Amino acid sequence: MLTLYLLRHAKSSWDDASQPDFERVLANRGREACTLIGEFIEEKEIDFDLVLVSTAVRTRETIELVKEHAKFRGEVRYDERIYEATVSQLLGIISQIDNDRESVLLVGHNPGI
Repeated sequence: MLTLYLLRHAKSSWDDASQPDFERVLANRGREACTLIGEFIEEKEIDFDLVLVSTAVRTRETIELVKEHAKFRGEVRYDERIYEATVSQLLGIISQIDNDRESVLLVGHNPGI
């Protein structure tokens, strides 16, 4: 049976109002939160077979920082369909996960997550 974990990207920066939404980076507060989440995952000994991540800059940063502290070894796969996905679209992506996966982390955005 698949265990699905959902993670919204960490707090992003709004410092540059001219920057496109897709390219927004994490704020310092977001980077600090990634450390805490990564340490929590490590402490609880959670490992993922697969990590599905939106291709937006802030989700890529989130998973890289979380992975640094969590030290999980699962495959990380970037999927452009996750960016701005609705709940229905996310369910469609989830339904395509291989049956042999046991623990999957999906890293995305609100309001879909």
